[in-house]
Amino acid sequence: MSLNPGTRLGAYEITGVLGAGGMGEVYRARDARLGRDVAIKVLPEVLATDPAALARFEREMQTLAALSHPHIVSIFDVGKQHQIAYAVTELLHGETLGDITARGPLPVRKALDYGVQIARALGAAHERGIVHRDLKPGNVFVAGDGHVKVLDFGLARNTAAADAGLTMTGTRPGMVMGTVGYMAPEQARGLAVDHRADIFAFGCVMYEMVSGRRAFERDSAADTLSAILKEDPPPLSGIAASVPPAVDRVVQRCLEKNPEERFQSARDLAFALDALSAPSGGPLNGTSISGPATSRRRLRTIAAAIGILAAVAGAFVLGRALAPAKNGQATTITRLTFDRGLIRDARFASDGETVVYGAAWNGAPLKMFVARLDTRESKPLDLPDGDILALSRTGDMLMSLARRYSSSWTPEGTLARGRLFSSSAREVLEHVRYADFMPGDRLAIVRRVNGRDRLEAPQGSVAFETAGYISHIRVSPDGQRIAFLEHPLFGDNRGYLVIYDGKRTHRLTPEYAGIEALAWSSDGREIWYSGATTETHWQIKAVDPDAQAERDGRTVWYVPRDLLVLDIDSHGHILLTASEAGGALAGAAAGETRDRDLNWGSWTLPGYVSRDGRTMLLSSLDEFEPDYKVLMRSMDGAAPVQVGRGRAQELSPDGKWALAITPSEPHRVLLFPTGPGESRELDVRDFDPNVATFMPRGLTVAVVGRRNGSPAALVIDVSSGKRTPLDLAALQGRAFSLRRYMPTHASPDGSLLAVQADDGKVLAWSLADARAPRELAALGENETFVGWSADRARIYVAAWNGPKARIDALDVTNGRRIPIREITVADPAGMMMVPDLFLSADAGSYIYGFSRMLSTLYVVTGLK
Repeated sequence: MSLNPGTRLGAYEITGVLGAGGMGEVYRARDARLGRDVAIKVLPEVLATDPAALARFEREMQTLAALSHPHIVSIFDVGKQHQIAYAVTELLHGETLGDITARGPLPVRKALDYGVQIARALGAAHERGIVHRDLKPGNVFVAGDGHVKVLDFGLARNTAAADAGLTMTGTRPGMVMGTVGYMAPEQARGLAVDHRADIFAFGCVMYEMVSGRRAFERDSAADTLSAILKEDPPPLSGIAASVPPAVDRVVQRCLEKNPEERFQSARDLAFALDALSAPSGGPLNGTSISGPATSRRRLRTIAAAIGILAAVAGAFVLGRALAPAKNGQATTITRLTFDRGLIRDARFASDGETVVYGAAWNGAPLKMFVARLDTRESKPLDLPDGDILALSRTGDMLMSLARRYSSSWTPEGTLARGRLFSSSAREVLEHVRYADFMPGDRLAIVRRVNGRDRLEAPQGSVAFETAGYISHIRVSPDGQRIAFLEHPLFGDNRGYLVIYDGKRTHRLTPEYAGIEALAWSSDGREIWYSGATTETHWQIKAVDPDAQAERDGRTVWYVPRDLLVLDIDSHGHILLTASEAGGALAGAAAGETRDRDLNWGSWTLPGYVSRDGRTMLLSSLDEFEPDYKVLMRSMDGAAPVQVGRGRAQELSPDGKWALAITPSEPHRVLLFPTGPGESRELDVRDFDPNVATFMPRGLTVAVVGRRNGSPAALVIDVSSGKRTPLDLAALQGRAFSLRRYMPTHASPDGSLLAVQADDGKVLAWSLADARAPRELAALGENETFVGWSADRARIYVAAWNGPKARIDALDVTNGRRIPIREITVADPAGMMMVPDLFLSADAGSYIYGFSRMLSTLYVVTGLK
């Protein structure tokens, strides 16, 4: 059944036809809620009544929704109206790669550019256990600016589900699915396939882009399948003299008949192609990779598992320089750590062979370790739990004891001094974020005072302050300047590299979507740091500290992993971590006895649970989308639906609106309809919002944040536009905003607005008058106010101790507590912060989540 312009499917109005295929028709439509054009894929009526076809369609949509990636088409919504099943995706402008290759071969550099983007998309899918199984030029879309999107996961299969026996109806051994000409040999035989079948298909696509002809095209489908099974395509270099032999080798490796002989990872493949497409750095002079001297076999196993090492090995095979050294020196990479967890900071000792680092292995507390480059073995230091902050040439150490992160990026601990290999530490000052040595045995420190982070250089003398936060201070080798990172939004690591020369500060770089870690070069002429944009992974960059204008630093090193530079010794050796970051999300609906894994996409964090416990609101932290995505999802585990952009706050009491705040400046408070309707922006004017909550009656929002630097709230009646300010001055002396976001909840009857200050006091303001706030409770250091009971007689309190939490109901009249439940994080490795937890009104349904980073420590020589 065709749909005519003007037909409505839910909130979408059909405006035209885009195309049709065996699995459905595609229409152009208008999204009335968000005011944007979208594409709608509709399953034909004849197939909508076929359970197998319907299951296949639903699986494709779920697969797409799970893959939040810049090179995979985004899904916005799914629905069913009468007998019409449909999905809403982003509307693309351009043409398919099949249309392009039909006109002839592409220039090699253009083919490599497209190939890198396709391989990165496949890598993201494979990391989710998803195999495309039908990759071909017709399923790759190229926008006018050259941006590539992989389409049509209609044959995609989740390998984890397949391993559990959850295969698609009608799919059985011996059934061939895919497109003839792009099938891997094992796929053509009807055997079980894994991600390496996609790598074979990718080789076919690359071959076609470069040569202008199919790798295995024959007169009939049977002959084509026979060629795939028995023959090799002619070498590309024999078809076009302009094709470099290295490109030919990459494609031929993808097209190996035996899956074991192909690239084993799409990310490694992407890096190999990226190395070929980069400007030539000359032949590789001898890049080497070092691991534990005791086991070469173990090294090979680890190198195969770790993307960065495999990528370097791939560059070696291709004979290209990964990061050409200006002096011709070989680039050597030595791996120092082999446990699973998070590394926060590290420093070289003066001998150049000893490294001290802080790590939280396998979910244990953050602790300091020492490693030797000659043995690659780590041993814990006989010191209290904490992290290394600074290590002088004479062996003096600055440490942060009992270091705790209120967000992924905002630490705090007790500053202490000690000696390397000593078992004693002298405590100096509490509540310190960072510290470094200055000349004359003075210290530069960062701490938060009255809601503002400040750099004191020396201690007690304020050099710089911000309502955001400051990180990674490093004093220059000559002791005359201090480099640090400024982050305008508290808890979000977007920001700038800043220099302080003893008199003034100024920014050296533009704002990055993420900026972390820094170190001075050994000669003090550059500052190296790690930065990421909305379009790239983390890169090691370098900038001149004498620069007077903001500018992007030169790229020192880039591989498809997140690289953080932690230290540089006097010989130019680089201490860095390669990391994989993401989110962990879990929870349970009322009546369930065990937590469920609720992860969706690579980095999704909890935002809210509706009071009835049926719906959750989530924030999806797409590294290429600076303002995040707001997702709404049923507690039964159905696929989420994107309703807007921003950091998720709450659902309205009637469930018709989602509330969000944008992370990028200026921070905006937005309302998004969960059904038909148009989004709205609330007018907060000179108010800087931190959190927002719906009041139970009507469409009223309370926003908590700052006005002119002082704590304040603003109650907005959305219908009338009436704005009522609320003075929160009582929070001013309570270290307001040490946390990422202030725990803020309106009472069920709408009469009180309660906020937890950082001293643990939960204060409640009456909205009926201007009386001083009432103290509801005094909570402990690791306790968080997470909501109200339905009768307003109790508040819910979550107490986290590492990966374990206890939830109590606290009676606000007498202070008595009733234990409700205990929670244990199933996999705490790499946990970057205290988890965020949200409850329904009866505490029966809950979700919790945190950011996770898994790190490996390396020493690299030869980078310039």
